Amino acid sequence: NLRVIENNPADFEAKYLLPTPKNRKVKHHPRVDYEQAADYWRDFTASRVLDEQGNVAAMITMLTAVRVGDVVSMQWKDIDYEKAVWAFNVGKTSRYFRTPLPPLAIDLLNLMKEKRLDSNMVFSKPTNKAGHLTMDSVTKNIKKVDGYTASGHGWRSTLKTWATSVGYRHEVTEMQLSHEKDALEAAYNDADYLEERRQMIQHWQEVLTGETFHDERARV
Repeated sequence: NLRVIENNPADFEAKYLLPTPKNRKVKHHPRVDYEQAADYWRDFTASRVLDEQGNVAAMITMLTAVRVGDVVSMQWKDIDYEKAVWAFNVGKTSRYFRTPLPPLAIDLLNLMKEKRLDSNMVFSKPTNKAGHLTMDSVTKNIKKVDGYTASGHGWRSTLKTWATSVGYRHEVTEMQLSHEKDALEAAYNDADYLEERRQMIQHWQEVLTGETFHDERARV
Protein backbone atom coordinates (compact mmCIF):
# COMPACT_ATOMS: atom_id res chain seq x y z
CA ASN A 1 0.00 0.00 0.00
CA LEU A 2 1.22 3.40 -0.91
CA ARG A 3 1.20 5.95 1.82
CA VAL A 4 -0.20 9.35 0.85
CA ILE A 5 2.07 12.25 1.83
CA GLU A 6 -0.16 15.04 2.98
CA ASN A 7 2.55 17.68 3.37
CA ASN A 8 4.57 18.34 0.25
CA PRO A 9 8.12 19.33 1.29
CA ALA A 10 8.33 21.51 -1.80
CA ASP A 11 5.59 23.71 -0.39
CA PHE A 12 7.11 26.36 1.90
CA GLU A 13 6.82 30.02 2.57
CA ALA A 14 9.19 32.35 0.74
CA LYS A 15 10.06 34.13 3.98
CA TYR A 16 12.14 31.08 5.00
CA LEU A 17 14.45 31.45 2.03
CA LEU A 18 18.01 32.57 2.83
CA PRO A 19 18.58 36.27 2.08
CA THR A 20 20.37 37.18 -1.14
CA PRO A 21 24.02 37.96 -0.34
CA LYS A 22 24.93 41.61 -0.60
CA ASN A 23 27.99 43.08 -2.31
CA ARG A 24 28.36 40.08 -4.59
CA LYS A 25 30.20 42.04 -7.25
CA VAL A 26 33.97 42.19 -7.12
CA LYS A 27 35.17 45.76 -7.03
CA HIS A 28 37.72 46.50 -9.73
CA HIS A 29 39.92 49.51 -9.08
CA PRO A 30 40.80 51.76 -12.01
CA ARG A 31 44.25 50.90 -13.28
CA VAL A 32 46.77 51.85 -15.92
CA ASP A 33 47.49 49.06 -18.41
CA TYR A 34 51.09 47.97 -18.05
CA GLU A 35 51.74 48.87 -21.70
CA GLN A 36 51.02 52.50 -20.72
CA ALA A 37 52.88 52.43 -17.40
CA ALA A 38 56.00 54.20 -18.71
CA ASP A 39 53.87 56.89 -20.40
CA TYR A 40 51.96 57.46 -17.19
CA TRP A 41 55.17 57.69 -15.13
CA ARG A 42 56.64 60.19 -17.59
CA ASP A 43 53.51 62.36 -17.49
CA PHE A 44 53.23 62.10 -13.71
CA THR A 45 56.83 63.08 -13.02
CA ALA A 46 56.81 65.85 -15.65
CA SER A 47 53.84 67.54 -14.02
CA ARG A 48 54.78 67.31 -10.33
CA VAL A 49 57.10 68.79 -7.72
CA LEU A 50 58.97 65.57 -7.07
CA ASP A 51 60.08 66.22 -3.50
CA GLU A 52 56.52 66.93 -2.29
CA GLN A 53 55.35 64.27 0.17
CA GLY A 54 52.18 63.22 -1.64
CA ASN A 55 54.06 62.77 -4.91
CA VAL A 56 56.87 60.78 -3.31
CA ALA A 57 54.35 58.50 -1.59
CA ALA A 58 52.54 58.02 -4.90
CA MET A 59 55.75 57.07 -6.70
CA ILE A 60 56.75 54.58 -4.00
CA THR A 61 53.27 53.05 -4.32
CA MET A 62 53.80 52.66 -8.07
CA LEU A 63 57.33 51.30 -7.71
CA THR A 64 56.57 48.67 -5.05
CA ALA A 65 52.82 47.94 -5.36
CA VAL A 66 52.55 48.24 -1.57
CA ARG A 67 49.11 49.36 -0.38
CA VAL A 68 48.73 53.13 -0.06
CA GLY A 69 47.73 52.81 3.59
CA ASP A 70 51.04 51.14 4.39
CA VAL A 71 53.04 53.63 2.34
CA VAL A 72 51.66 56.70 4.11
CA SER A 73 52.29 55.13 7.52
CA MET A 74 55.92 54.21 6.67
CA GLN A 75 58.34 54.77 9.56
CA TRP A 76 62.05 55.52 9.39
CA LYS A 77 62.93 52.74 11.79
CA ASP A 78 61.52 50.15 9.39
CA ILE A 79 63.85 51.03 6.52
CA ASP A 80 67.17 49.23 6.15
CA TYR A 81 69.18 51.44 3.80
CA GLU A 82 72.13 49.07 3.64
CA LYS A 83 69.98 46.16 2.43
CA ALA A 84 67.44 48.37 0.61
CA VAL A 85 64.57 46.66 2.43
CA TRP A 86 61.48 48.05 4.09
CA ALA A 87 60.00 45.73 6.76
CA PHE A 88 56.72 46.39 8.56
CA ASN A 89 53.44 44.92 9.77
CA VAL A 90 50.84 45.12 7.02
CA GLY A 91 47.96 47.30 8.13
CA LYS A 92 45.30 45.13 6.50
CA THR A 93 46.44 41.81 7.97
CA SER A 94 48.88 42.80 10.76
CA ARG A 95 51.38 40.20 9.55
CA TYR A 96 55.08 40.94 9.15
CA PHE A 97 56.13 41.76 5.61
CA ARG A 98 59.23 43.06 3.89
CA THR A 99 59.65 44.50 0.44
CA PRO A 100 62.79 45.28 -1.54
CA LEU A 101 63.23 48.94 -2.39
CA PRO A 102 64.57 49.70 -5.88
CA PRO A 103 67.28 52.39 -6.21
CA LEU A 104 64.79 55.07 -7.25
CA ALA A 105 62.70 54.46 -4.12
CA ILE A 106 65.84 54.92 -1.99
CA ASP A 107 66.56 58.19 -3.80
CA LEU A 108 63.01 59.39 -3.13
CA LEU A 109 63.29 58.48 0.55
CA ASN A 110 66.52 60.44 0.75
CA LEU A 111 64.59 63.48 -0.46
CA MET A 112 62.20 62.99 2.43
CA LYS A 113 65.09 62.48 4.82
CA GLU A 114 66.41 65.93 3.96
CA LYS A 115 63.05 67.36 5.02
CA ARG A 116 62.68 65.20 8.11
CA LEU A 117 60.60 67.15 10.62
CA ASP A 118 61.71 65.46 13.83
CA SER A 119 59.20 62.66 13.27
CA ASN A 120 59.39 58.88 13.17
CA MET A 121 57.05 59.04 10.16
CA VAL A 122 58.49 59.32 6.65
CA PHE A 123 55.42 61.21 5.45
CA SER A 124 54.84 63.26 8.54
CA LYS A 125 51.75 65.40 8.98
CA PRO A 126 51.35 66.42 12.65
CA THR A 127 47.95 68.03 12.02
CA ASN A 128 46.47 64.60 11.28
CA LYS A 129 45.49 62.40 14.21
CA ALA A 130 47.62 59.52 12.90
CA GLY A 131 50.60 61.84 12.48
CA HIS A 132 51.13 61.05 8.81
CA LEU A 133 49.87 61.86 5.34
CA THR A 134 46.35 60.68 4.49
CA MET A 135 45.65 57.96 1.96
CA ASP A 136 43.28 60.28 0.14
CA SER A 137 45.98 62.85 -0.53
CA VAL A 138 48.05 60.19 -2.30
CA THR A 139 45.23 58.58 -4.27
CA LYS A 140 44.10 62.00 -5.50
CA ASN A 141 47.61 62.66 -6.79
CA ILE A 142 47.59 59.36 -8.68
CA LYS A 143 44.21 60.05 -10.25
CA LYS A 144 45.08 63.56 -11.40
CA VAL A 145 47.02 62.75 -14.54
CA ASP A 146 45.22 63.75 -17.72
CA GLY A 147 44.49 60.99 -20.20
CA TYR A 148 44.60 58.07 -17.75
CA THR A 149 42.23 56.25 -15.44
CA ALA A 150 44.26 55.29 -12.40
CA SER A 151 44.04 54.59 -8.67
CA GLY A 152 46.46 53.76 -5.89
CA HIS A 153 45.19 50.21 -5.52
CA GLY A 154 45.08 49.80 -9.28
CA TRP A 155 48.88 49.92 -9.45
CA ARG A 156 48.97 46.61 -7.61
CA SER A 157 47.00 45.08 -10.47
CA THR A 158 49.21 46.81 -13.04
CA LEU A 159 52.39 45.34 -11.59
CA LYS A 160 50.82 41.91 -11.13
CA THR A 161 49.57 41.79 -14.73
CA TRP A 162 52.91 42.93 -16.12
CA ALA A 163 54.95 40.55 -13.97
CA THR A 164 52.78 37.59 -14.96
CA SER A 165 52.93 38.52 -18.64
CA VAL A 166 56.74 38.54 -18.69
CA GLY A 167 57.10 35.29 -16.77
CA TYR A 168 57.65 35.98 -13.07
CA ARG A 169 56.43 33.15 -10.88
CA HIS A 170 52.99 33.30 -9.27
CA GLU A 171 54.46 32.83 -5.79
CA VAL A 172 56.80 35.77 -6.30
CA THR A 173 54.15 38.17 -7.60
CA GLU A 174 51.65 37.20 -4.90
CA MET A 175 54.26 37.70 -2.20
CA GLN A 176 55.07 41.18 -3.47
CA LEU A 177 51.38 42.05 -3.15
CA SER A 178 51.50 40.69 0.42
CA HIS A 179 48.45 38.54 -0.21
CA GLU A 180 47.56 36.02 2.47
CA LYS A 181 48.69 32.54 1.54
CA ASP A 182 46.48 29.50 1.84
CA ALA A 183 46.84 28.21 5.43
CA LEU A 184 48.16 24.80 4.36
CA GLU A 185 50.59 26.35 1.88
CA ALA A 186 51.82 28.79 4.51
CA ALA A 187 52.45 25.95 6.97
CA TYR A 188 54.88 24.27 4.56
CA ASN A 189 56.43 27.29 2.88
CA ASP A 190 57.36 30.44 4.75
CA ALA A 191 59.83 31.75 2.14
CA ASP A 192 59.31 35.30 1.01
CA TYR A 193 61.38 35.14 -2.22
CA LEU A 194 63.08 38.43 -1.36
CA GLU A 195 65.91 38.22 -3.89
CA GLU A 196 63.61 37.18 -6.74
CA ARG A 197 61.31 40.03 -5.83
CA ARG A 198 64.27 42.41 -5.73
CA GLN A 199 65.09 41.55 -9.34
CA MET A 200 61.44 41.87 -10.32
CA ILE A 201 61.06 45.28 -8.67
CA GLN A 202 64.32 46.52 -10.22
CA HIS A 203 63.01 45.32 -13.59
CA TRP A 204 59.70 47.10 -12.94
CA GLN A 205 61.49 50.35 -12.11
CA GLU A 206 63.27 50.16 -15.46
CA VAL A 207 59.94 49.59 -17.23
CA LEU A 208 58.35 52.59 -15.51
CA THR A 209 61.27 54.90 -16.22
CA GLY A 210 61.53 53.79 -19.85
CA GLU A 211 64.95 52.15 -19.51
CA THR A 212 63.47 48.79 -20.53
CA PHE A 213 60.51 47.95 -22.75
CA HIS A 214 57.52 46.44 -20.94
CA ASP A 215 57.65 43.06 -22.70
CA GLU A 216 61.24 42.13 -21.80
CA ARG A 217 61.13 38.67 -20.28
CA ALA A 218 61.67 37.90 -16.61
CA ARG A 219 65.26 37.89 -15.43
CA VAL A 220 64.94 34.95 -13.05
